[in-house]
This record gives sequence, structure tokens and C-alpha cells, in this order.
Amino acid sequence: MSKQLRPYQQKSIESIHSCLKRGVTKIALILPTGTGKTLTAVQAIKDMGRILWITHTEELISQSAKALSSEIFGEVGLIKADVFDVNHNVVMASAQTLHKRLDKLNPNQFDVIVADECDLFGSKSFLKSLDYFTPKLRLGLTATYYRNDNMEMTDIFDEVAYEYPLHQAVKDGYLTKPIVVKLKTNTNLDSVHTLAGELNAKELTEKINTPSRNYQIVEGYIKHGEGRQFIAFCVDVAHAMDLSEAFNEKGVNCNFVVGDKSLTTDRAGVIAQYEAGEIAGLTNIMVLSVGYNYDDIGCEIMACPTKSKRKFIQQIGRGMRLKSAKFLQKWKQTIIIIDVVDGTTKHKLINTDELDKDLPLEDKIFISDDHRQKLIDAKEKRERMVDVGNRKEDEIFELFPIPKVPRFKRSDKPATEPQLKLIKHLGYDIENEFYTFNMIQDILLSQPAAKQDFDNLTGAGYDTSRGLSIVESKLAYSDLIERDKRKNKKR
Repeated sequence: MSKQLRPYQQKSIESIHSCLKRGVTKIALILPTGTGKTLTAVQAIKDMGRILWITHTEELISQSAKALSSEIFGEVGLIKADVFDVNHNVVMASAQTLHKRLDKLNPNQFDVIVADECDLFGSKSFLKSLDYFTPKLRLGLTATYYRNDNMEMTDIFDEVAYEYPLHQAVKDGYLTKPIVVKLKTNTNLDSVHTLAGELNAKELTEKINTPSRNYQIVEGYIKHGEGRQFIAFCVDVAHAMDLSEAFNEKGVNCNFVVGDKSLTTDRAGVIAQYEAGEIAGLTNIMVLSVGYNYDDIGCEIMACPTKSKRKFIQQIGRGMRLKSAKFLQKWKQTIIIIDVVDGTTKHKLINTDELDKDLPLEDKIFISDDHRQKLIDAKEKRERMVDVGNRKEDEIFELFPIPKVPRFKRSDKPATEPQLKLIKHLGYDIENEFYTFNMIQDILLSQPAAKQDFDNLTGAGYDTSRGLSIVESKLAYSDLIERDKRKNKKR
């Protein structure tokens, strides 16, 4: 814990303490994967009394326990499976076990509760653990402020103390610069339905787990990333196994890791082989998405289409840590991201373009410097043409943007029974997940527009490339009417 704190880490700590001075005790801290969330949190809370640190996967429990077992805290207690060792100043708890052992703990037993990877705390059982205790500080750590169902976490935390954006971490040199390859396939996802805000996994795998798509991914890796160790994110176990097989058939040494221990009997051993350089790549389903830290991942393959911003950001973060000296000698400070892009006019999918879309050109990180310069040149050319004063009418050089949906005032008001019934029909798990009134409004506002509305607005010049919701379509129609009024007025 003697490491020199980086400027954003120091700012994070100051912001946490500032919140506490103002009486805000439920605080979230958003730092990208690989920028030292654990170290930052430890330094922020080290003098605040007894600490309960809650996390999820075995990898995260081991990593966090190692970080917390130091000269600052000494030996760390553990709540996990059949272990219940709580007679320590710091206790590490498995979220899956903790909610079953609350009756053995005092609500006032801890001064600080840390929810590590707090974006995973949307379930009622995990929220039960957080709400059981009455600490001086509830601190959530995450790389993205979204739950599994794409809802923001305002029902769990009152304020974000500090956020260090991903693009800023790259610009500051604390994360590796991504080189994005968009691999466009012939697969169309329009027939895949949405279930609970995400693509239906069964329908999705039938569409994407095909020999032609898998071989296209392999060829894309051989062309753009061969020689670099890679990890590929898949939709389900069958997809992970089949894609791994496709790599091996093309002479690329690959294995798969999945949660099913009957299929991956020695997961730790396979991962150790990979990190020793004996395996070129690993395909996986969720195993490597959270809590896996290996600096020298040289290529990431985003082979699983998703609507989840949380999921995509977590996966992207696996490969963006700063590389070892050995890696730098061969590849420099870069990570190749093969962004597999399937066709769709119906779904608003998360991809590298989506992560960059609201940033100015100079801040975008998922485009090449050459592409950035071309866009800047095109923008300047367009602006020069607009300045020409002898045109009879305006020329349109780009599609109209879809109007943004206004945000509601946030509150913790519980959802109503009619609201819950509505989203239950949309596939949301109302038995195990907690929803507020505002959260359900957000869900209902995100439902896809009818195909006719999509076609109409596309024909009218609106940018529907990222999908279109019912509410967005209504706003776009209103915008279109206003455009026509202004046009007619000019005449």
C-alpha cells in the first residue's frame, strides 16, 4: 500500500471524504477496469473503523483479500461457503453467502460497507445485505454505473463521488490504447427478440453460433491479431466450445473456460496455461468478464452481441490494462479489439461506436488516428461549404440525430403493482430484482418502435443506425413536424 497515488485516485479519495462531510453516506466511485479501484478505496477508508468488503467471484475474493491483507489492515476475516470468520477489523464476504448469514451479524457491526463491482448488486438478495447494515459509509466500486438490466444505480447510491472516464484514462496513459477492427458479418439479428432488456440468449445463439460466422471470426483474428494472445466473449457454453474448436481447426491453439465444472474441470489450470503462453486464446462465457486480471491480453474478440452497456464495458476493460515490458518489446502499448458487428435495424446494440458516440472527436478512443483526422477534415470541409453565402437553400450533409429522451426527476419511490405486471410480461424478473417507479418508466421508454415508424423516420433522414425506441420515434415525429414548419416559414 506504499504505491504512489495517481492524481485521479487522490481526487477520488478527496471526493469521498467531501461527500461524507456533507452527510452523504451512500456513495459510488466509478473508475475504469485496470485503474486501481481497490487501492483507491483502501486508502479512502483505512482509518474509518471496521470494514465489510462484499464481492462476488472466487477470483475477486482472492484478489481483494490479498490487497486488504496488508500492513494497514493485518489479517482479513472471511465469509464464504462454510467459512464464517468475522473476528477481524476487515472481513471479506461472498455476496452469494452473506445474505444467508445476516442473522449471525449485528446491523451495527461494521463502520464501512464496500460493495465491490456494485453493478452486480441489483438482485433483492444482494440489496438485502446492503440494507441490513447501518454503516457510516456505503461505498460502491464499479467501472460502469449500470445494473445487469441497464438500469442506473440511483436506487442503491445517493451520489457518485467521482468518475474517471475511460477515454480520459487512455489519454492520460493509464490504460492501453485500443486499435478497433470492425468485423462485419452476414448475420442478421432482426428476428431475435428482447427479453428483460437483453437479446434472448437461446434465439441469439441459434443466429450467431454458426460455422460460417465462427470461421469469419477466426479469419479476422488471423488477419489482424495473429501472434497476440486473445480472449473471446461468447453467448453461451455451446458457442464458447464451438468457437474454440473453429480456432483449433485453423491451427490456432485455443481452449474454453466456462462456469460448468463438468466441462472445464480444471479452470484454474487452463487459465494458468494461457498466462504461461502455452495457449494462444481462450473463449469464455462470463468467466473472464469480471475479476480476471492478466496484463498481456493482446486481442479481445467481442463475439457476443449485447444491449448491455455494463457487460460490454466490463469485457472491454479486461484487455486495456497497461502491458508488461516483454509485451511492449513486441507489440507496444496497444490492444486490438475485434468488434464483431452483425446486421440489425431493430436492436440498439452496444459496440465501440456506441461508447464513443457522445464524445468530441478529439476524445474518441475507439477510432484510429487516421480515421479521426479524416473525420476532422470532413467536418472542416462541411463547415466551409456552409459558410458559402450564395446557396438558395441549406444542404444536408448528415442524418438528423434522434432527439434525446428527457430524464425524469429521480426518486426511490417503489414501483406500483401495475408497473411490475407490465414489465413481467417483458421478461423482467420482478421476484428477484428490485425496481423503483423511475426504473420502470425507463424500461417502458426503451421499448422498440414499430417497423413502420422505423422505416418512416429512416426515409425522412433520421439516423436510426443504433435502433429506435417508441418514445424516440414520437420525439422524432414531433421534431420532423417542427422542421417542416420552419421550412415552410422560410418559403
